[in-house]
Amino acid sequence: MSFTEPTSALDVLRIIASGEVDEQIDAIGDAIRRRKHYLQGLRAAENQATLTPGTRVMLCGNLSPKYLLGEEGIVSPDPTKRSGTIKVIMDRSVGRYSKVLEIPAECLRKVS
Repeated sequence: MSFTEPTSALDVLRIIASGEVDEQIDAIGDAIRRRKHYLQGLRAAENQATLTPGTRVMLCGNLSPKYLLGEEGIVSPDPTKRSGTIKVIMDRSVGRYSKVLEIPAECLRKVS
């Protein structure tokens, strides 16, 4: 089978599943990881520039522990201790965590 030009994400997935690109599978995986890392950095920079104190946010993304995903809070006016994080005052305490958390900037989404 010869490689055909994909026109959608579904086409790309079908081409990978078919085995057409097995010889390039490592390069494809590497390209995907690099793109994902780039997008996370972009999201983090955008969030650090735009999420001001009082902004309502939701925890999302590649956050651990997973049970924090979907929880909401507001951006704190207090500075963070760690670079690349944003301090969030949560609506409620979850699990073993207090109501004030330092969250990686790429793991926040503004809630409208």
